Amino acid sequence: MSEGYNWRNTLSDFASVSGILAGFCVTFIGIILGWDLANVKIYKDITFGNISVSFFGVSAVLFISASELLLHSKTFDIFGCPKDYREWLEKGMPEIDWEEMYKENNEKMQTYYNLGKLCYNCAIFMLYAGLFLAITPYNVYVALSVFFLGVILQFLQFGKEFLSKFFTVKGKIKYATITLVLVLVLLISCITCLVIGFGLGRQAAIDKITHFRDVSINLSSIVIQSELKQLFPRKMNYTELLRWESGKLSYTTEEIERHTNPIEILNYGLGRCGEFSILYVAICLANGIPARLVTDLVVDHVWAEVNPSGDGITWIHVEPTDSCVRIQNGRSIYDYPATVNNPHLYRSKNLQMVLAFQITGKGIVTIIDRTMFYKS
Repeated sequence: MSEGYNWRNTLSDFASVSGILAGFCVTFIGIILGWDLANVKIYKDITFGNISVSFFGVSAVLFISASELLLHSKTFDIFGCPKDYREWLEKGMPEIDWEEMYKENNEKMQTYYNLGKLCYNCAIFMLYAGLFLAITPYNVYVALSVFFLGVILQFLQFGKEFLSKFFTVKGKIKYATITLVLVLVLLISCITCLVIGFGLGRQAAIDKITHFRDVSINLSSIVIQSELKQLFPRKMNYTELLRWESGKLSYTTEEIERHTNPIEILNYGLGRCGEFSILYVAICLANGIPARLVTDLVVDHVWAEVNPSGDGITWIHVEPTDSCVRIQNGRSIYDYPATVNNPHLYRSKNLQMVLAFQITGKGIVTIIDRTMFYKS
């Protein structure tokens, strides 16, 4: 450290930035936890959200550690005192080896400063890795762009000091080791997401399509349809069926036993969007109304479409879950935003690829891309 440099302000600024970025990490953790895309699974029950939140959590801890270390290093900043005051102390206490004291304090300040800076730099890379994992399920190219842009800016920020260290033998070994470790972390993150993540993500999409195809075949079976038809003394239209379902099924956010059989759903009496939509499509078919399940491959939500005219062309959007909850609370399904015939209802969900599962024959389901209908 040199007497002519104001390290006190530098360390304060460094610590402040660390605190702000720590707050950013914590905020972003909250955003990820509430983001449907975070539910995309990488391996078994491990999701992109789990890993990205872990990265942000570690990053926040490192930022806080950096802030504490940098602030602590200020306590050894001899040159933070006015020069006149230091000279007065030296004259008043000549028995103290002031030169040795300055040297020790400088060494301690340098040590804490280096540790704080190391925590800060590691936290930055963890932050970029967390951003990469958080954005990857949405768009891998955007994720890579953000990631490498951040890394480049980080190297530019510390480029002069970083490069100058390479002119010394110790600097070469120390910073080459740190660089190698960081590069390995980045490569492992990229390989994990690109090779494993997308392979498993593709399989997850196939599994979801297979699941809804099988569910559609099952709910249109002769046995289930015959049993459901006995529940209706007269045929109802698609809005009347929403009122009927609202009296049979209650929505819950608690952990429940999940069912895909309409009869079992009715008997259980509790469900979420999947159960509400499956039951609704089944009772529509039982009343002679063409209906089909609709879902997004990325966003975890299920709804329905009906074709009351039977022309096979004019399919009307129906949100069974929200519609039934509204009816149970004495509200209209046409209140803003309407839960029927309103494809813009899901704009905030950032839908990626919407598919409709239409039953076209015994054991045959046609899968139709409805993405533009809901995103346009």
